[in-house]
Formats: sequence, structure tokens, C-alpha cells
Amino acid sequence: MATLRDILQRFRPSGAPGAAGAAAVPADRRARAEAELEPVFAALAPTVARCAEIRRVGAALAAGHTARATQHADAILADATRAESGERADAGARVRASLAAEFAAIDAAAARESDQVRRHADAVMSQLVDRAVERFRGCIADLDRNAAGDRTAQR
Repeated sequence: MATLRDILQRFRPSGAPGAAGAAAVPADRRARAEAELEPVFAALAPTVARCAEIRRVGAALAAGHTARATQHADAILADATRAESGERADAGARVRASLAAEFAAIDAAAARESDQVRRHADAVMSQLVDRAVERFRGCIADLDRNAAGDRTAQR
């Protein structure tokens, strides 16, 4: 362990400009610092090794958690993919049922309208047929009168 004197010795100037002073050799500060800190680093070596071991174990645990999470996500995705086809089929069935009901309603409305048009046509048709028959009979009567008039004119 460094003494107070050793610590203060670091700050002693050597070869400073000015009046001549005591002769001194420049201190090797780096070697002194290394020598002073080497016991501290040696004492920390087991802690550094323990930290490296903790990091290694943590990385292994993280890799395991990541692998399990990936498997879980893959399982969720596979379930969703399987459920997707069922959901699509259910949605398609619901749409088809809705469309079938809508088409049935349209078909029933068309049938009602067709019946109404048919009844109206039957009512109007009988009147038109009666008129046509009357006109036809009138035309035949006119032809008969003209034919009778022509016979009398020829005699």
C-alpha cells in the first residue's frame, strides 16, 4: 500500500526551469501506478471471473427464453392459421345464408308482383277480348250488309 509520502512524491517537480535544485530522476509514474493498483486488480480477479460467469449464464438463459418464446409464437401462429380456415368457412357460410335469405325475399317479391301483373292482365284481357269480339262481329255485320246491298244492286 502506498504511503502518504509516496503519494506526495508523485507531485515533486523534476528539472523545472529556474534556479538549480536537487538532482532527481524523473519518476516513472505509470510503473508506480501499475504497482500500486496491481494488488487491487488481483483482488478483483475472482469478482471479474464471477461476473463473466454470470454473463455467460444470463446469455444462456436469455437464449433459452428466446427459443421458448419463438416456439410459443410459432404455436400461436399455427393455431391462428388453422383457425383462419375455419373462420373463413364460417364467414362464407354466414354470407351465403344472408344472400340466400335476400334472394328468397327478392324471389317472393317478384312472385307477388308477377301474380299481380297476371291478375291485372287477366282482367284487362277479358275486356279487350270482349271489345275485339264486338268489333269483329260489327265488321262481319258490315260485310253482310255490304254483301246484301251489292246483291240487291246487281239485280
